[in-house]
Parts: sequence; C-alpha cells; structure tokens
Amino acid sequence: MSYNIMNKRASFQGTISGSIEDMVDIHTTQIVNGQKTFTDLSASTVYVTNDLTASGIISASVFYGDGTGLSGVTVTPDGANTEVQFNADNAFGASSNFTFNTGSNSLTVTGDITASVNISASAFFGDGTGLTNVTTDVSASDLIGTLSASQIDHASPLTNSAGNLTLKFASANSGLTDDSGIKLDFGGLGATPYVDTYNVATEDTSGNHFKITLGTIGSNIETNASNITAGTLNNARLPSSISVTSVSASTGLSASTGQFGEVTSNLVPETTNTYYLGAPDLSKRWASVNSVNSNVSGLAVVATGAISHRLGIGTLNPSSELEVTGNIAVSGNIELVGGSLFFDADGSGTTTGPKLTAGGTPANSLNIDGDDIMVLQSDSNIKFRVGTPSTPDLHLDITTTEIQAYLPISSSQYITASALHTNGGITMPDGGGGVFTFLSDQGNVTAGSIEMVAGGADVLNFNDNSISGSGNISGSAFYGDGSNLTGIAQASRTFYYLRGNAQLNSNPASFPWFLLDGSGQANPPNQLTRFIAPASGSVERVMYTPSFESTTAEGFETGDTPVFFFRKNDVSNNINNLTMHTTASTLVPFTYDNDAGTVNTNRVVFDALGGNPVVTGSINFDPGDILIFGGYNPQDTLEKIGITIVLSFDES
Repeated sequence: MSYNIMNKRASFQGTISGSIEDMVDIHTTQIVNGQKTFTDLSASTVYVTNDLTASGIISASVFYGDGTGLSGVTVTPDGANTEVQFNADNAFGASSNFTFNTGSNSLTVTGDITASVNISASAFFGDGTGLTNVTTDVSASDLIGTLSASQIDHASPLTNSAGNLTLKFASANSGLTDDSGIKLDFGGLGATPYVDTYNVATEDTSGNHFKITLGTIGSNIETNASNITAGTLNNARLPSSISVTSVSASTGLSASTGQFGEVTSNLVPETTNTYYLGAPDLSKRWASVNSVNSNVSGLAVVATGAISHRLGIGTLNPSSELEVTGNIAVSGNIELVGGSLFFDADGSGTTTGPKLTAGGTPANSLNIDGDDIMVLQSDSNIKFRVGTPSTPDLHLDITTTEIQAYLPISSSQYITASALHTNGGITMPDGGGGVFTFLSDQGNVTAGSIEMVAGGADVLNFNDNSISGSGNISGSAFYGDGSNLTGIAQASRTFYYLRGNAQLNSNPASFPWFLLDGSGQANPPNQLTRFIAPASGSVERVMYTPSFESTTAEGFETGDTPVFFFRKNDVSNNINNLTMHTTASTLVPFTYDNDAGTVNTNRVVFDALGGNPVVTGSINFDPGDILIFGGYNPQDTLEKIGITIVLSFDES
C-alpha cells in the first residue's frame, strides 16, 4: 500500500502505536483521489467515481445500477417449457394455459380471448354459433372442417344417416338410378394402362359395398371355354397348371412346359402325298414342341425349309428331328427310307460309326459296315441263308465247333485254317471247262504243278511220304540228302572265313563297321573295313561270341537283340544304305573259362542262308564287289566280342 507524505499536521484518533497502519484515520470519512491500488478493501459503503477494476472477485449480496455491460448473467424462467413469461405482480410468471410451440408455430390459450378491436385471421376453425353478422352465402371452398348432414339441405337420393350424408340406392342391385341427382360421367375420364393394384367397386348380395383390385379379379376369374372364340389368353390370367380331358386346335397348340397324356392329329396330305401334323402351312405346325412324355399316336412331323421340327421323347432338348432317351418298343415295322442307320457307340454324335445302309448295288441290298470291327455273336450258331423269304436255302452254318458250307467256296485270295475237312474232297477247274479233284477226302493231291510262293516262310512238308512224278520236279534249290540223285554236276564251292575281335557298340551311328583281321570297329573310310569279293557268292553265316579274358560279367544278356548287316560298293558314312540286315531275337547259351573263372553267357548265330533269323535284303554279291560288314547291340555296348563271318564263293 502506498501513502502520501504528510508535510502538514495530521490528527489521529484511537490507540496510537508505532506502525503506520495505526496512524491512518479509519474512523471518519476519508476521500482518496487519484489512482490507488488496494490489496484488500473492506467497507460498509464504498463509492467509486470512475471505473473499478479487480483481478479477483467483486462480490456483494446485491448489485444495483445498469448491468448491460455484464456477461455470463443468466435468468431462470418461470413455469414449464413452452409457457409464455409475463409480469406477475412485478415478477416473472408463467401458466400452462398460455403456451407457444416453436415446432408447430402455434399459440395456445386455454380460456377466453377478448379484444376491444378486431380479431382477424386467414381462416377460423371451430364452433361459429356464437358469431353474429356472419353472411349465409358460403362457397364450398370456404368450408374447413365437418358439417353435419342436418346442416345441409339435401334431397333424394341423398339421405341423413346419423349425421352423415349418404347416397341411397333405389334397390340392392340397381346401382345409381336417379339421373336427376348424382351421375357418373365415364366418357370424360382419362385412359390408364392396366395395373394389378388398381381398385374397382363391388357389392355383395346383401347390399354391402367393397373395393377389389384388378389383380385379384384376374387371379380368380374363371373363363368358360365355350365363350372363347378368338384371340389369345394372357398366360398371367391362366392358372400355372391346367388339367383337361381334351384339348384341340385347328392351327397351333404351344406350351413352354407341361405334359399331354395322348396327342392325336388329323394327318393332312400335301400335293406330294407327304403327311404333316396340322395344317400344310409350315408356319402353323408344332415348331416349338419340346417334349411328349407319354403316348404319341397319329403323329408325323416333317422338317422342311427353315422350320425346325424336333420331337424329343424322354428329353427336353432334342438335337435331332427325333431323339429318344430310353428304349423303343415296336410291334409293327420300322421302315428306313434312304440314308443309313448309325450306331453311335462312343456317344460322339457323329455319323462315322457302324451303320446299316439300304440300297446301293443292287438297289435292294443291305450293306453292313462294322467300321473298325464287325462282330456277329450267337449262343449256339449263326446261319446264312440265301433265297426267297418263303424258301430260303441254308448255305453256311457256323456252330461253336465248326463251319459248314453247303455250296462251293471260291476265293481269289488265300483260304487258311488250322484244320480242313471236306465231304468229297476239294475240286478245281481243269482249264478245259471241267473240274478235277485236287484234294481227295483221303488226303491225296492231284495237280499239274505245285508252286510255292517265292520268299515265303512256309514249306511243303510230306513227312515220311514219297514224292513221285512222271515229269520233272524242279526248284531253285534242293536241300537234304542228295546221295541218291544221279546226273548232278558237282559245283565247286569255296568257304572263306573273316574274323575279328570287336567292341560291339550300342548305337549304329557310332563306328559300326568291323575291322577285318583286326580288333575293334571303325567308319567306312578305314581301309581295314573293306573286303574285295574274289568271286560271286553269298554271306552264309555270322557268329558273335563273347571272349573277354578277365571278367565273368561281359556278354549277351536275356533281352538283347544284336544286329548284323553288310553292304557293297558303298564306303560312305551313310548307315541307312544297307544291302542286307538281320536281327537276332534268340540267344544261344554258351559257357567258357577265363582268368576270372567260368563265364555263363550267350552267343549269337545268324544263319543268313537258312533265313534264321529273318533276313531283310540280299545276301549275295558279285566278283569285285567292295564288301563291308558291321553290327551293334541296341541294349548295351559289349567289349571283346569275337566276330566270325562265313562267306561262300562259287568258283565253278
């Protein structure tokens, strides 16, 4: 607290102590001018001429004066929400009889409202019986609210029914009859599309009135079939399932689903004598029949032009003009006019399988095409008959044990069998218009000549029987014991042996040619692979023999198929230009000893002259031909295989 410095006399009252606080006169009225700061001010009455500021709280039991500069001052209204505030004995007051609702913008007064001047509004509601000087000329647009029927002048057919104005009908089912009163002018109404939810008025037999939707009428209305003479019934107006005894149509009958117990039709002939279902006009036939699930009688559907007629039995999606899923039982005939009857065993839908075809050459023939294989199977026998339908002749009878033919059998090709039995032998033309017995039933053969097929593997074996002939017996070569033959010029034959010890490779393209009188294999340019034939002759025999000296594991094994080949007058690397080649499928067991012990293995013998194994190409050569020999073992490369090639020279 700051103080003024007194330079004049000061008067003091009360107890005087040594502190300045006790030297201030607090007993009489003091006036302090200028700006002063008081830490704490307490007084019964303080007047401040200018502004009074405080950083703390200024409190009082009552404040007086202008309070417009105050903020944060709230006043608690009197009464409940929406009640209007008013002066009630110089205090805020409110009443539930006087409210204002801001949500509906409505002022509500419970009690009388009086005015010394006019009360005006755009409209008045309620009881107007207490009003005076109100004109009776009121238009309908001025009325708001409800008028009792007793307040309205009315005449027949209007009547007062318990205060309600009702329209009286002349009788229960007569409708509006008093045209001098209310009339309905339908001619002036606007058109609207059909809507199921639209209502129409109706009345029951007791005179009660109701409304009903058009959809309800459509779903429950029943149509007398005798009343349908033309037009189309909307499917939405028909029940989902119709069961009738008979349905007939002069033009067309269609349905997306459903079943017919029996379908019959008058077959109408065209000018071409073709019969159709329904009218001859293609556009009026059953082009959309999906299925007939039961009996079909009198039905003939012809697919002609651009109209597709498909009949499916047991299926809703036929892919052909007639498609049946299941069995077909026929008590009459099935006639196939032209075309073929195909058997689609694999279900591919293509016409490439076994088939039966009528016609051809001759015109009335039946052709059976088994495609890959045709099988005729019977539990006991199969008979082939030829003749008229009434008197067929049996010509071939096949049983489980034999085939019996009742006519001569002829063939331009071979006839083979494991056994041949004849009744009376086998006859052949004699070239002069007659026949002779070639093979008797005793097994005797009579022939002008017997010719064996050149190069064939079969032989004519007479076992211990003799062959005799009054003419010549000739052949390109004779085998066996010829010691009893006379007049045979002895030919001079010389055998020559080529030998080597080769590595038998597994690839024919890798050094396949044998080095003669040496060891190993080489390509044709190597001079040691070539042999110049001194005379004409042939390759008679070749042998492959294992000869390894220090192991028991080397040699031909079961499953090996060694190959031998030779060619002449070609020393190129072309392995494909061979004169002869042969492949062994049979191995000959062979045992020998070496430094490692006993070797149990196999060797190979190619009998080229005897054709065992089968030889492809020629084994012969001419004088001066360049011969080269080779071979390989496809399964494995073998070391130190002894090679012996036997050549036969004709030096006669």
